[in-house]
Amino acid sequence: MVNGVKSLISYGNYLKTSDELPKHITFVEYKNLRDKVTIYYDGKNIPSRKKEFLKVRDKLLIDFIFATGGRIGDVVQVLKADINFETQILTLRIKKTKTMININLDRLLCYDILNYVQKYEVQDRLFRFGGTAAWYIVKKLGRFVGIPNLHPHMFRHGLALHLLSSGIPINVISFRLGHRNPRTTIEMYLKVTPEIEKQILDGIQWR
Repeated sequence: MVNGVKSLISYGNYLKTSDELPKHITFVEYKNLRDKVTIYYDGKNIPSRKKEFLKVRDKLLIDFIFATGGRIGDVVQVLKADINFETQILTLRIKKTKTMININLDRLLCYDILNYVQKYEVQDRLFRFGGTAAWYIVKKLGRFVGIPNLHPHMFRHGLALHLLSSGIPINVISFRLGHRNPRTTIEMYLKVTPEIEKQILDGIQWR
């Protein structure tokens, strides 16, 4: 049913306008944010050992939520054992739909995670805090770089729009976000035009 969507070469004409899109962090803003984590903690009067840990942990958190597009409640439950460092596959448990998906992680992110778990002897959860604490971390770093209302879900939307802008097929983006139906992805980020509907329904047997 969704194979026809792959033939959409450019989503530029189909993307909703900025005021119609869900609040999101742009790829440029994400890059700037991760680059400023070190500067943020350098300005804090805390023990150096703790400071270095927080720099590594919070930058990893930012990279992880953007790269996976995971909901923060699912991200903070990720275990070291959920990541196969050889295949670079993450098994992500999605609480909302009570399902699991296996998604690819990029080589650099896997490298950073592996260094983190080895250096800090992580045995179970990657991030030893809950969703509320993760929101606080993201919000305080957002204020520091001039995005006062930043929250973790904006990374999920930001990833989707970044992938759309890069020409990634809708059904691939939908899978990574854990949407059961690619139509959910389309309705959230794209204008559902007759052209899009035609491509989605192309190949359906009507009689």
